[in-house]
Amino acid sequence: MGLEDSPYEDEGVNLAMSSGRTGPLPNKYAKLMHFGFWLLANIAISSDISNEQRDKYYNQLKLFSDINAQAKFYDTFYSNEKETAKTMRKFITETLREKRKTQLIKETIHLGRDQLLRDAFIDNIIAMFNCGRDNNFALPCKE
Repeated sequence: MGLEDSPYEDEGVNLAMSSGRTGPLPNKYAKLMHFGFWLLANIAISSDISNEQRDKYYNQLKLFSDINAQAKFYDTFYSNEKETAKTMRKFITETLREKRKTQLIKETIHLGRDQLLRDAFIDNIIAMFNCGRDNNFALPCKE
């Protein structure tokens, strides 16, 4: 079966993936595989994982599987793409909402403390100004 007879001719094929296997993996699947490999190589913790763990992740990416197993695995992404995108957006929204909430609480606590300090400072200035005056509301003078 030549490339011209390939069932994937409309989708394009990745000829580099065809060495020693039953046929080339369609580009739409190969791109997902490439991204998974790239992500694993560039992830911040990649230097912290052992070679056994890395090989396990490569196997989960189906790097060493036959073409049909790879196509089936990566096709699940396309069949669940909308649901995955929806779940991801919801996760991002909830995470950002929690971060904003935490930041708002920190800012409120900080502003509350500053307001108390400002009020105490103003009260001290007023008390110093009123010291010695005949004022029913004045604080006692400090000597």
